[in-house]
Amino acid sequence: MLRGWMLIAIVALVTGQTDLLVDTRGTESERPIIAEGECAFKGDPHIYQFDANKTMHNASIFFKRTCSYILAQTNCTIPYCKPDFFVTGSFKFDKPSSPASSMDEIDAMIDIGEGRSWGVRFTRKLRKIQVFKLGYGNQAIQDIGSGKKLLKSGRYKHKKNTVEVKRGADMVDGDWKPTSLVAIASLANGAQIMYDGYKMAKIIVPPRMNGTLCGVCGNFDGDANNDLEIGYLYAGSLWRKGQCDGLRPKGPFQTQTRDTESFVTSWYWGGSTTGTCRDECETGRMNHIPPYIFVS
Repeated sequence: MLRGWMLIAIVALVTGQTDLLVDTRGTESERPIIAEGECAFKGDPHIYQFDANKTMHNASIFFKRTCSYILAQTNCTIPYCKPDFFVTGSFKFDKPSSPASSMDEIDAMIDIGEGRSWGVRFTRKLRKIQVFKLGYGNQAIQDIGSGKKLLKSGRYKHKKNTVEVKRGADMVDGDWKPTSLVAIASLANGAQIMYDGYKMAKIIVPPRMNGTLCGVCGNFDGDANNDLEIGYLYAGSLWRKGQCDGLRPKGPFQTQTRDTESFVTSWYWGGSTTGTCRDECETGRMNHIPPYIFVS
């Protein structure tokens, strides 16, 4: 947590520039500029959208549900169309009695032309890292090893897309535990997906994607006040019809809401057939803990 006046410096992964931050005490402190186009998931989980101030803890969305959600995608103007960049994240409770969920799996996909897509999947504890191709009704999945194995074997490459694992101590932004392993997918469109296999994940996109994105991470237009746009899952929509009806918020698509729970759940992607996600989708409630959610 960021408490009091403590500021955590975030290295600029895109621009490398510095600026001056004026805190509420009126003093100035030089810091690296906040990484442009970074969406971060920390802890249990606190979601810092692309446009959020990463130095302010209360700028995050505190989310406690499970299921899988669309974190970021392009082609946002028409519901249900195929995006050329697509990231989903699955959340689970660490223990059956746990009051907090965290990232369990993150998938990213990019269009590679001719109706085909290439993607990567990072699973919990980095036990399994997979790459896959989709196209013409076919799906090919390849296991490329665990985080430990890929750290030793080196970078995996598919055309302009690469997957590698680094030690937290070797990451330039300083947000990762030094002893952790961090899986990194660098995609041909300039985006990066990072995950430590536990409670930390990042999606970093290039400046040219400004204003082209939607999902839980927001629209990346530079305005933090318009990022809570209702997604595909809302009352009356055809998205996942018959699935997760208990979570459907009021719509319609791309309308603004002040309810963070409605916002996140409207970007539902899947997982309603098993476990706590099934219970939440059927009843709209988290049965084992009080159903609360707030911006902290």
